Amino acid sequence: WQTEDGRLRYFDENGHIFPPRHFPSLRALASGKPKTGTLGIERPDGSRRWLWVNAKPFFDDESGELRGVVSTLADTTLSREHEEQRRLALTVFRNSVEAIIVTDADERILSVNRAFTDVTGYTAEEAIGQTPRLLCSGHHDKAFYEAMWRDINIMGFWQGEIHDRRKNGTFYPSSLSISAVRNKTGRVTHYVAVLSDITERKASEARIAFLAQHDPLTGLPNRTLLRDRLDQALASATRHGKRIALMFLDLD
Repeated sequence: WQTEDGRLRYFDENGHIFPPRHFPSLRALASGKPKTGTLGIERPDGSRRWLWVNAKPFFDDESGELRGVVSTLADTTLSREHEEQRRLALTVFRNSVEAIIVTDADERILSVNRAFTDVTGYTAEEAIGQTPRLLCSGHHDKAFYEAMWRDINIMGFWQGEIHDRRKNGTFYPSSLSISAVRNKTGRVTHYVAVLSDITERKASEARIAFLAQHDPLTGLPNRTLLRDRLDQALASATRHGKRIALMFLDLD
């Protein structure tokens, strides 16, 4: 940790470099009182490490004169990095525009974010302790959920569209992804579900599909829809060995 010029460079929590005299050991030596603190040290290669320092002065038993300081240093770089990652993850969790649900291995809800309340109408207090079946609409059958959990158990992930129900009883289409979280031994400890209300998107898709096959002024089927229905009729007739009739009527 010694630099080329023989001196150590320290910096505080804000990244500001400060003189070595601010080192807890020197402060303890100057004051005669224990000092602790967290500081960073810059290595010659430019990398930085975080240290927790505990400095305790010791005195002569007979004269009571200050004889020196015993300092204990612990490298906390890794724990700080983990804490920073947790802080960033929490910020993303809280401010995500998509609803997020975290459950335990038994599917009991442990936490939800604000977007969950915006989408479903359920507050965190109402959801925590429940299961995601709280949102069940009854739209999907048993086979749908069996296939979903089969993918989660085998691949650890599922993504698709699902119909849910809000607290007020209204239904809405949702884009949903579920991920299994495993510990070092491979055992599932949590599930994380991310969902978003796609009502507007589905309405836009339906509108685009309608306009592609209908006249925008009259709303009547256009030539594209006619060709689609004719192709279906021809395919059906060919498949079943039947004939079809096509009638053309003029406007008058």
